[in-house]
Amino acid sequence: MYERFEPSDRVFVDREEYLDWMAEALERCKEKSVVLHLRGIGGIGKSSLLDHWKSTIEDTIHLDCERYTEFYDRLNVIAKGAVHLGVNLRRFDVLWQIRQRFVEGVEPVIEKGREWAKEVVMAIPFIGSLASIGSAIGAVGAKVSPKLKGRYGELGEWLQTRLGKDYMQQLLEILWKDPRRAEFLYLDALLEDLNKRKASERPIVFLMDHSERVDNETRRWRYRGRDITETELWYVFLSSLSNCVGVVASRQPLS
Repeated sequence: MYERFEPSDRVFVDREEYLDWMAEALERCKEKSVVLHLRGIGGIGKSSLLDHWKSTIEDTIHLDCERYTEFYDRLNVIAKGAVHLGVNLRRFDVLWQIRQRFVEGVEPVIEKGREWAKEVVMAIPFIGSLASIGSAIGAVGAKVSPKLKGRYGELGEWLQTRLGKDYMQQLLEILWKDPRRAEFLYLDALLEDLNKRKASERPIVFLMDHSERVDNETRRWRYRGRDITETELWYVFLSSLSNCVGVVASRQPLS
């Protein structure tokens, strides 16, 4: 997963000529990732500019980091926005339901455009029903793996390249015991699904508002031999998208 991430060299700072920025970015993103950074004090008009782009550009996904304060909440907002635009999240949506059922202990809500892989997920027990998580993981994984073949074979192959032959057991272990690695995996699944879009499709513009609310101090993820913050993690994500423009609005520098 990590080797594919390459930071964009086109980071725009401040507000000058922002309309030209976007027009140029929508053309350049067809060949290379583009991230725009709107930085300035509160009340200067950053959110208004994002609202303008949201209302004038057809394919946009808006994430308010002030409203959505947790990593997985932010991830799901992006996923919902992508599905609304017609993106098929073949990897992310199945993994998302597995996480909800196994870790959160809740039945995922069926949403339009996100047809859940019921025959796969129903084999995953709720966390509350496990007497011993360690002894149960192997048995659950062996039961679920065959269900990923056929219709969901693409997901099984994708997981196997990242987690090895016993990928279901590994996935459940990671979800339960290694949350930082799990977050990378889910981010990678979403990125992979988004980048499967055809190059001829319209660019998607990701509008990330109030990004100063994202933790820029605590270094929780290991990336390319160094520890990074959630702010840096989202920049890695945005700068790895194909045929997309990322817009980050904040009161602070990106790093």
